[in-house]
Formats: sequence, structure tokens, C-alpha cells
Amino acid sequence: MNASCNRRAFLGAAGAALGSLTVSHASESTASRNSTTGPSSQPTTRPDLGNLAAKNLGAGGQNCAEAMLAAALEYLDQPRELVSVASLFGGGMGMGDHCGYFCGGLMTLGLACAGRPDGKVVASSLRKTFIEEWKKTRPLRCREIKEAHVAGKLAGNCADIGKDAGATLAKLIAPIIDHPKRVRFARRS
Repeated sequence: MNASCNRRAFLGAAGAALGSLTVSHASESTASRNSTTGPSSQPTTRPDLGNLAAKNLGAGGQNCAEAMLAAALEYLDQPRELVSVASLFGGGMGMGDHCGYFCGGLMTLGLACAGRPDGKVVASSLRKTFIEEWKKTRPLRCREIKEAHVAGKLAGNCADIGKDAGATLAKLIAPIIDHPKRVRFARRS
């Protein structure tokens, strides 16, 4: 019953955050904002997703899931207001369950594939690869990651996890980021 209430609260907050935004497709936006080439066909640089995810942790009170999604929003040139969608996923969803960086990574994959006719299929395939890559270096659950850190079985800290996760995500979404049907969110005027 309590989980149901939390889910309703989360969906209500997410709906409110998304309700203030409009949707367009990448092909309807300016080329300089949505592709790796600007109007003069000179390459534009995207921010380093891994470094952003690591840097965002704790900035402005952000948890790990918010840090990952905030980095992805900047990387994908999406409105920063969407970060509130990740607010309840930090610290293993507040229960030591799946790592917030992992959850934010899944949100990133979904957002990168949104609007494509094959988006769900592509996102599912990328999710499988993301999980496989993640499991090569650490457990999925926050409490298991923390236990491994304390036991000295896992080096680094949470920011390092964000950096690794962001680097993996950047490699996964690079080939699909400029799809013409990718959804773009913009503020309503």
C-alpha cells in the first residue's frame, strides 16, 4: 500500500514536471542544437557525459540519479527541468536497491530513444548492453556497492561510478543521438 502511494506521488510529480513542457522532434529543431554539426557543417562538441555525471553529484543537493539525468539532459540538449523525474531514484530508490546512476542511465537511454518508431526496441537493446557493461565492474544494487566499498573489494566512490556510467552511456547513444525522429522537449511559452 505504501509503495502504491509513493508511486502515485512520483507519477504526479513527474506529470507536473512534464506538463510544463512541449514536445517536438529533432528534425523540427535547429540543426545546431541537435546534431554534431552546426549550420556551417563544423562539428560541435557535446559535453563529457561521464565527467558531468560525476561533477553533478551533490551539486545543488543532487543525488546520484539526478546527477546522471542532469548530465544526460545537458548532453542531449534537453530542458533541465526534467531532472525532477529522477528525484526519487537516488540512494537505490531510497532503499539501497538499484544504484541511482544505473536508474538515471536507464532514463537516459529511454530519453535518447524517445520518438523513434523503433525506440522501445532500440532502448531495450541498449539497456541490455548497459546492464552487461555495468555488471562487469560492480553490482547493480546500491547497498551491495557500498558493502563492496567498505570491504575493500571495490575501488573508487560514487562519483567514479557516475563517470564510468556516463562514459558507457555516451558510447551507447552516440550512434543514435541524431535520429530525425528523436523527441525534443521545450518549455511552453
